[in-house]
Amino acid sequence: MHSLTTKAFLFALYAHGEQKRKDGLPYIMHPVEVAMELARNGADEDLICAGFLHDTIEDAFITREQLATAFSDKIADLVSSDSENKEDSWEKRKSDALEALRVPGDRDHKMLMCADKLSNLRSLREGLESDGEAVWQRYKRGREKQAWLFHETVLALSPLEGLAMYEELKQLTQEVFGEEVKDNTGKENKV
Repeated sequence: MHSLTTKAFLFALYAHGEQKRKDGLPYIMHPVEVAMELARNGADEDLICAGFLHDTIEDAFITREQLATAFSDKIADLVSSDSENKEDSWEKRKSDALEALRVPGDRDHKMLMCADKLSNLRSLREGLESDGEAVWQRYKRGREKQAWLFHETVLALSPLEGLAMYEELKQLTQEVFGEEVKDNTGKENKV
């Protein structure tokens, strides 16, 4: 009998099939990295499963109901919380995601988003190292919008301060984008 995390991995592997990331690597590498990062940061089994499955609704046409049936309502809700409506504009999707992160509580949602964004930022940094500024051509929105998104994400995830993955996200955001951002009070923060 397979563990729940093995089942989640196999489900994600099947759901993402032959999909590729912007860098051309097999898509499944991203959910695996997210799940591993969550495990390294003390996540429970449900949250690690959500890490494997976090893009199945958004990018693999799996429904919340299918996830609830195959796993649990808790896992399905976590995956739903990290899913965007691709019919909305990029700006609306990102603004809605940031607003959800700013709501107090729900540490599991924040941890899932942190691991997801950290994996994305690691990939972006690798792209900058290998392709230089040409990496920005992979994104519908360029460097400036990505800088805004990552800075705002770091601020919204500040309740995770002290977690290794949050500290790495903060450090990489500064390394890749190098700007200071202002929090809601107008105070400048180095991230």
